[in-house]
Amino acid sequence: MPVEEQVHHTPEDAGDTASAAEAGQLIVTHVSRFLTPEQAVARASTRFDSPVDYAAPGATFSIPPSATREL
Repeated sequence: MPVEEQVHHTPEDAGDTASAAEAGQLIVTHVSRFLTPEQAVARASTRFDSPVDYAAPGATFSIPPSATREL
């Protein structure tokens, strides 16, 4: 049986990616049906020391100009 390709990050993967990118905040947008949003945020927070939030339906987030940087 072939190994399935992983197409989504786990919460821990998302936290690792945000840490590696030196992000100021992580917003969790897609949550597995096997987790609650609160569980996903808690798990991502174990790998990322800055704020982690869940993008609940209708939620809005502002990115201040000072948070952007040139690559």
